[in-house]
Amino acid sequence: MIPQAEVAGFFERILPRLGLNERESTDFRAAWLPRFHDAPYYFITFLPRETIDRLAPLVVTPKPDVVIRVLMDFRPCRQENPSRRRIFPGLPSDAGSLWWNGEGYYGERPPVR
Repeated sequence: MIPQAEVAGFFERILPRLGLNERESTDFRAAWLPRFHDAPYYFITFLPRETIDRLAPLVVTPKPDVVIRVLMDFRPCRQENPSRRRIFPGLPSDAGSLWWNGEGYYGERPPVR
């Protein structure tokens, strides 16, 4: 669980650990931070690379030396729930190709089709 006031700092700390350089981290924060303003807490997790590859296969030609894929899942929360854990997979730091996406749920999780 991340308090709303700490989301920006959390991204600043975690995005480099996921392999994003400063420009990529800035772009990620610019795209996603505006979505973190409605709740006092957020459950934020990043899916492991194996899960991302299974859910969204990616083929890039010509094949880059390194591919970094970041998939964030987040949910706004009205109260803190310390039992929720965060997942921070390690990824390489030199990006030949970068792919990131995120998914947020504001109510019931949509049905899987």
